[in-house]
Amino acid sequence: MREMKFRAWDNYSKEWCPNLISLTKAGRVVVMNADGYADPAFKLMQFTGLRDNSGHEIYEGDIVNHFKTPNGDEITDAHGNHIYEIIWAGSGLTLQGRDGHPVTFLLDKEWGDCLQVIGNIYEHPDLIG
Repeated sequence: MREMKFRAWDNYSKEWCPNLISLTKAGRVVVMNADGYADPAFKLMQFTGLRDNSGHEIYEGDIVNHFKTPNGDEITDAHGNHIYEIIWAGSGLTLQGRDGHPVTFLLDKEWGDCLQVIGNIYEHPDLIG
């Protein structure tokens, strides 16, 4: 079973706000403001259950370099098409590329070892361009 973790980005202060995440009675995960109310200005991101090749946790909204396949083949592309944003689509992890082309994977450790987190869409939007 995958560990359920979340992080949140504050669009007002432009920083991470890990201590404001809460679970409602209905089972929804929300980000609370200082007054204790759910605030849509906070962007909630879920942990994928994967760690990259350096052991860093991979969350939706992260930008990754997909540098090899699970069988060890190196991925090279002169146009930088191996840079992806992590998003959820249905029940799978999807890598959304610069060209808008999604690549969907099953969530397993082999794929995490093929990725390197290089930033996220909030602090480094230029990486995904």
